Amino acid sequence: MPTTENFFEKPSEKSKVKTLIVTEFLKSYFPIINRSVGKNQKEIIYIDLFCGPGKYNDGHPSTPLVLLDLVNNLGKEGIDKKPRMIFNDKKKECVYQLRKIKESINTAFNYFRANKQNISGSISLSNSDFLMHTQDLQGIGMTLGLILAAFVALCSGALKKPVRSQMAILGSMSVGGTISKVEELVGTLQVCFDAGAKKVLLPMASATDIATVPPELFAKFQISFYQSPEDAVFKALGIE
Repeated sequence: MPTTENFFEKPSEKSKVKTLIVTEFLKSYFPIINRSVGKNQKEIIYIDLFCGPGKYNDGHPSTPLVLLDLVNNLGKEGIDKKPRMIFNDKKKECVYQLRKIKESINTAFNYFRANKQNISGSISLSNSDFLMHTQDLQGIGMTLGLILAAFVALCSGALKKPVRSQMAILGSMSVGGTISKVEELVGTLQVCFDAGAKKVLLPMASATDIATVPPELFAKFQISFYQSPEDAVFKALGIE
């Protein structure tokens, strides 16, 4: 039986059922609330006071991240009242991590929605749902720089085209799409190698730091550079 100390090690069957029930309930009930509230009601508020970090230690998303994915896909359901999701937990680090993951994924989704036509004219948000799963494969802590990776993942899902095998996509992006170079490039490449990556996408801003990488480590990878988020998508998915 899980305790408060090991509750988020991995999802129990009861936790999976709870997440499914809550998700399906809100998916059906949000449109009902939207139709029934007064014209001056601008928000639909959901509160979770035991949110945890948003995911289990084995990488599976818990209820908060699943619900945030649901909310991001409510636009085509006619929800014109913006749902407001309030998460809290007695452990401040859980709230901090969840907030950063949420901000990164929301930023990526907003950029994707505004710039999807730069990727492909065939991408439509009206007939697709997006459920994003993030996982700490190395057990060293979830990175908070998820915006670019989330944007690539959204494009991959929309185009039904997987990211090239054994590829690591490094770098981060701002709300407006500005690319930042990789901090601690040598250490990051070593993590990529330990994870089994053989291809690495680097921002052009990191080209000047290549000289700091030991030759024996650099030789482990097939390295390509990208100049924009869209360029990263094309190269990550192998789109000419």
